[in-house]
Amino acid sequence: MRITDTATSTNSDVRYIWDGDQIVAQLDANGSMVLKRYLANGVQVGTTNSYYNYTQDVLGSISELTAQTGKLQARFDYEPFGSRKTLRGSGTAD
Repeated sequence: MRITDTATSTNSDVRYIWDGDQIVAQLDANGSMVLKRYLANGVQVGTTNSYYNYTQDVLGSISELTAQTGKLQARFDYEPFGSRKTLRGSGTAD
């Protein structure tokens, strides 16, 4: 799958591992290094033990991203047709 990093306008290849209809991991282009592991209510970033938890609003949309310590990393809101906007922080809810 080819994705575009809009922050730097570079193209990069990533691979995803699926379990049924759920993405469980994101790998680098070689398929060797785990970039992210997707968990039931959060994500592990990189090979470190950096875990982040999602908080959902009443519609089930991701509204906050918090670190394991509970510290708020990012807060999100959504436009009427689903475009996400970050209200606070720099985390991503992908």
